[in-house]
Amino acid sequence: MKKTIFITVVATLCFFFISRSQVKNATATDEKISALTVGGKVGSLEFHQVYNYKTPSMKLSDFKGKAIILDFWGVWCSTCIKYTPHMQKFQQEYKNNLMVILVDDAPVDTEQIIIDFLGKRKAEGKGITLPIVLRPPTTKALFPHTFYPHYVWVGPDGRIKAITGPEELKDENVQRLVAGLDLNLTIKEN
Repeated sequence: MKKTIFITVVATLCFFFISRSQVKNATATDEKISALTVGGKVGSLEFHQVYNYKTPSMKLSDFKGKAIILDFWGVWCSTCIKYTPHMQKFQQEYKNNLMVILVDDAPVDTEQIIIDFLGKRKAEGKGITLPIVLRPPTTKALFPHTFYPHYVWVGPDGRIKAITGPEELKDENVQRLVAGLDLNLTIKEN
C-alpha cells in the first residue's frame, strides 16, 4: 500500500514538473516571436503542410520579387469562401507578379477536413487552385488575428504593405501592391 502511494506521488510530481516545463518553454518560444506590422519585413517564412502546390512545403523567399497576399481563412468561414474566387482571379490575372497563399491556422481544421473540402469544391465545379497552408506554427504570433478573413499584403520588396479585411480586395489595390507602391488601406484590428 505504501509503495503504491509513493509511486502515485512520484508520478504526480513528475507529471506536474514536466507540464510546467512544457508551458514555460512554449511561453518562452512565443515571447521570442514578435508580431509583424505594416512596414515590417517578412523574411524567409517557411510552410511545411502545403496543399495545392507543386511541393508539400514552401518558403516566402521562393517568391522573391513577387507581391504576396497571405489570406488567413478557414473552411468553416463563409465570408472567407465568398472571397476565394476573387483571390483566384487576382492570382490568375497577376500570375507573374503575385502569389496568393491561403493560410488555414484555425485549430479546428485538420488535414482530412482540408482534403474533403477541396474534393467537395472540385466536384461542385468550384475548385480551389491556390496553395493552402495548414496550421503553420508561427503565423498566429507573427500576424495576430482573431477574426477571419484576415489579409496580409506583402510587397515585392518583402515588406508588409497592409493588413486588411475583405473590403480592401479591389483590383486597383492589387495593382498598386504588384507595382511595389505604398498602399493607404484601412488596417484591420485583429
